[in-house]
Amino acid sequence: MLIDIASDTAFGDDAGFEDFLSVNELAHNNISYLLIGKGFSVQNLPLVENPKKNQNWLQDHYMMHQQEFALLGLNVQNLPDLSVVDFNNQEQYSQWMQDHAAVHDYINQVLGLTQ
Repeated sequence: MLIDIASDTAFGDDAGFEDFLSVNELAHNNISYLLIGKGFSVQNLPLVENPKKNQNWLQDHYMMHQQEFALLGLNVQNLPDLSVVDFNNQEQYSQWMQDHAAVHDYINQVLGLTQ
């Protein structure tokens, strides 16, 4: 699942951000199903909760990306730190959304998913 469109959610668009969170969870579920189909054991955490209300969301989400990179044989050192962001800061929000979309694009490319 491609999340680029949802990643273009404007800063301050709370409804759009909630949509992004739903699409992001679906994208991670899809990645998990593909990895399970390749014989990997995957820990899939719920990601639909709003990180502005759940302090653990960022770390849980980052851990899932680390797991995906490791299982795909990718260098986890190349993964941007998605565990730290102030979603109330426009510059940090925009950079995080851009970095996050790039990570999903890379994982999709490695898995052979087309855009």
